[in-house]
This record gives sequence, C-alpha cells and structure tokens, in this order.
Amino acid sequence: MTESETIPIGARVRTLRQRQVLTQRELAALADLNVETINRVENAPPGERPRPSTIRKLSKALGCRPRDLVAPVSA
Repeated sequence: MTESETIPIGARVRTLRQRQVLTQRELAALADLNVETINRVENAPPGERPRPSTIRKLSKALGCRPRDLVAPVSA
C-alpha cells in the first residue's frame, strides 16, 4: 500500500473487532445492528461508506470515535 492510499472503513472495523476478540455476531449485538450489516461493512469496496448512523453505532460498540473509522489515514 502506498502512502497516498488510505485504509478502508471495513478494514478498520475488522481490525478493531479482531483486536477485541469479537465475532461479527458479537459486534452486531453490541452495536444493535444485524450480522449482515457488519459483513457488508467489512467487505465493502474501498470508498464505500456505511450510513452515518451505522458508523456511530459501530464506533460506540468498538470504543472509538466515529472519525477514527472514517478519517483518511495513510497506512
């Protein structure tokens, strides 16, 4: 990955979920989302963003700020 590329939201969510040793089902329950939504977010193509309400729910469940999931951060 070059310096100008950013980490997709789905990869950030997956990394944070795995660091907390959560399954997609467990994260879905914590975020009050369904497991299909978690799977869609984690596997979305780069540049595709979930709804703002989904980002807020995920960030709360993962213990981070919404901008930590969406802000452009170089790898």
